[in-house]
Amino acid sequence: MEQVFSTLKDCRCYLIGIKGTGMTALAQYLHRCGALVEGSDGSDIFYTDAILKKEGIPYFETFDACHIHNNTDVFVYSAAYTKETNPELNAAFQTGKPVLIYPEALGALTKGRFSVGIAGVHGKTTTTAITGTLIDEADIPGAVIVGSGVRNFGGSQVLYKGGDFLVAETCEYRRHFLHFSPDIILVTSIEPDHMDYFKDYEDICDAFKQYIRLLPRNGVLIYCAQDNGASELAQWVIKEHSHIRCIPYGGSENSPYAIMSEEIVDGVIRFRLGKFPDALFELKVPGHHTVLNAAGSIAAVTELMRMRYGCEPSAEILTRGLSRFFGTTRRSEILLKNDDYLIMDDYAHHPTAIAVTLKGLKEMYPGRRLVVSFMSHTYSRTNALFEEFCRSLMNADVVYLHRIYPSARETKAAGSVEGQDVFRRVSELGKTAFYYDQPHDSINHILSDLRPGDIFITLGAGDNWIISHTIAKKLENTQS
Repeated sequence: MEQVFSTLKDCRCYLIGIKGTGMTALAQYLHRCGALVEGSDGSDIFYTDAILKKEGIPYFETFDACHIHNNTDVFVYSAAYTKETNPELNAAFQTGKPVLIYPEALGALTKGRFSVGIAGVHGKTTTTAITGTLIDEADIPGAVIVGSGVRNFGGSQVLYKGGDFLVAETCEYRRHFLHFSPDIILVTSIEPDHMDYFKDYEDICDAFKQYIRLLPRNGVLIYCAQDNGASELAQWVIKEHSHIRCIPYGGSENSPYAIMSEEIVDGVIRFRLGKFPDALFELKVPGHHTVLNAAGSIAAVTELMRMRYGCEPSAEILTRGLSRFFGTTRRSEILLKNDDYLIMDDYAHHPTAIAVTLKGLKEMYPGRRLVVSFMSHTYSRTNALFEEFCRSLMNADVVYLHRIYPSARETKAAGSVEGQDVFRRVSELGKTAFYYDQPHDSINHILSDLRPGDIFITLGAGDNWIISHTIAKKLENTQS
C-alpha cells in the first residue's frame, strides 16, 4: 500500500462510503495531492455533500458493482460496509487491486512522512482544527486532516500547504489509530466510551498504550495534564518507555504549557501560558475545554516545528492564529447570532463533552436561558453511561429529548434503555424536560418556547441537528 500512495499525482482512487466524515476528509486530501478521486454512497443528504461538491469530487448516490473498474489504482472503503453486504466492495476485492479500509489508507499516507496523530475520547477534532489554523498562520509546508469541516479552511476538512508532514485526527474506535505511524502523539482525554467494542476502561487504556508503542525512540507524547486518563498514560510512558519525551499541557505549573490565567471579557476567553508569559491568547469559542485544546495545539505546533525545522513559532504567530480560529462544523457551531437569539449545534455525544460544553456556554453567556435538544447515540453507550448522560444535562434550563440514534454496527440488547428512559430520569433530577421521539416533531414546540435572550443548542451525534438548522433559518427569515 505504501507504494500505491508513494506517488499520488494522477493515482486513481475510488472511495466506497465517501460521505462518511473520515472518508470525505481523505477524499479531499487525496484530491489536493493530485489524485483522481471519485466514489459512492447513499442518497441521504449529509453535511459532507456540500464539501464534496465544493471540492469538485464526483460520486454516485447508489452502490452498484458496475461502478467498479479495473483501471482504478486503489479502493478505500468505510468501516460501515463489508464485501458481503456491499456490491461495490465485493467487486473491488475481485479486481485484484489494493483495497483498504479508511484507517489503513490514512496510515499508509504516513509511512515515511513526519506525522502527528491527535487522539482522545473527546476534544480531538477541535484540537486538530486549532493545530491546523496555527500551522496555516506559521506558513509551514504540511497538511492537516480534521474529522469535521473547519471554518478557517473555508469549510473544508483539510488544510494542504505541502507534503512535508501530516497532522491528522486519529480514532481509538476498533483501535483504528494503530494503522498510523506517528512521530508525535497528542492525547486529549481517555475515559470509558465505545463500549460496543471495548470490554472496559482498561481495554481502552491498553489501546492507547499500543498506540504509544508506535512512536520512534525520539518520539513525543503531548498530553492533557487535567485529564486523569491522559495523565495515567503519561505516567506509564515515563516508567516503561523513558526514551519517549512526555510534555504536559493545561494543568501542571511545571509545564511550559500550563494555563497561568484565564478570564472571559466581552464574550472572548483570554488566557496566558507559562512558556509565553507576556502573550495574551484569545479564543472566540466557548469553554475551558477549548482553552485546553488550544494549549495542546500550541504545544503540538511548537514541538512539530522544533523537531522538523529546528525552530519554534513566535508568540505573535500563535496569538494571531488562535485569535482567528472560528470553530468547526458541529463543534459549538453558531448558526444564528443576533440581538435576540443564539442558535448553535454541537456534536457532543459523551457525557463529559456534553457537561463541559453546557458549562462553557453558561460561563460565556451568564444570565441567558439555555435550551437544549439532546439525542443519544448508540444503545451500548447509553446503557453503559446512562446516569452520566442524564446528569450531564443539568446545566441546561430546558431539555428536549428524543429516541436513541442507533449505530449500524451494533445489535440492540434485550432490555436496553430507550430515549424515554433518559427523559424520565432527567425529569426526576428536577429538570424541565420534553420528549419527542422524532426530532423534527419538536420544532414547533421549541419555536413557541424560545424567548428573546435564549441560547438554543442541539447536542449529539444523531440527526437532531436538523432542529437547530431549521430553527435558525426560520428565525432569520422572520427577522429579515
